[in-house]
Amino acid sequence: MINFLPSAATPLADRILGEHLRHLRECQDDTVADVAERPPADLRPTPETLTAAEAGLNPLLRTVVLAGEGLVLARAYGAGQHAADDWQACVLGHQQHLAAGFTRDCFIDCGFGWSHRYQVVEERAGSHQLPPVPLRTAAVEEAMWEFRTGARSRHHRERPSLGVLPGTGCRLCQPYITDLLTNWSAVEAWQREAHRVRTAVFAARVRTPGAPSTAVLLDEMLLHRRVGGSRLHTGQMEHLAHLAETTSLEIRVVPMSACLPNDTERVQLDLPEGLLTVTLSEMDAVYEDLVDPRLADLRRHALEPKASLDMIRRAADGTLSTPW
Repeated sequence: MINFLPSAATPLADRILGEHLRHLRECQDDTVADVAERPPADLRPTPETLTAAEAGLNPLLRTVVLAGEGLVLARAYGAGQHAADDWQACVLGHQQHLAAGFTRDCFIDCGFGWSHRYQVVEERAGSHQLPPVPLRTAAVEEAMWEFRTGARSRHHRERPSLGVLPGTGCRLCQPYITDLLTNWSAVEAWQREAHRVRTAVFAARVRTPGAPSTAVLLDEMLLHRRVGGSRLHTGQMEHLAHLAETTSLEIRVVPMSACLPNDTERVQLDLPEGLLTVTLSEMDAVYEDLVDPRLADLRRHALEPKASLDMIRRAADGTLSTPW
């Protein structure tokens, strides 16, 4: 019998993983009562326990995984072995980080499902600051993916694709639930789709009248870094200028003279539970329950939107002089 006790000081891990559980359940139109009835009697949580866990107020998923029953919970939520393995990677990695001295206010999501979990959390945010990854043009994004995966892709004739999948809920949940993420090619296609969904949600946000503010702090170096060549770079700069002129997005360039490089994707989200800072990489997401002073420094040194737009336009037409 697993003892599902509420946690007085819930770590971030429970909030992020609980949000994922809620999302999986809602994608299949299940209620918490539906989920609670599925595990064996000796492992069965109450609907109240599930509700608390999905709100991040109960370490249910971590408790179940550490008890060796992660697959039972995965089945209850309509998922399978690969979901259970993903959660196990998250939980065991989190336990190792806690043992190494990380605080409960930090959660490193190193499971293969990190990109979709982050996208689900980001969708709930009000105002937020983020660097320009969701602002990449499709051509630049494709060049970045090919650069990262070129060594593997040379051995495959076709680009990995999710295809058309049956079922309700979001397109990303179906491969996760149905155990289709069995190899690197499938996982890569799935993570690319998570990025595409995140970009689409971001685009809709900044184009919606009255939407919460979104600020981008753009490292000046990115105006000079010609990823994929001059043509792609020009298109990227024109895209940024168009967004700055036609949407609610606030783009501010951080000059190199400030000596504050912003070369990681560090995002500050304004969630109902408070501010959350997330650092994203190609492999994981690091959540921190804090206000990042580094982002505040970047904002203080950043140029005003009008001056920033002028620099972006000059980067687009090739008249921006290099500072070196």
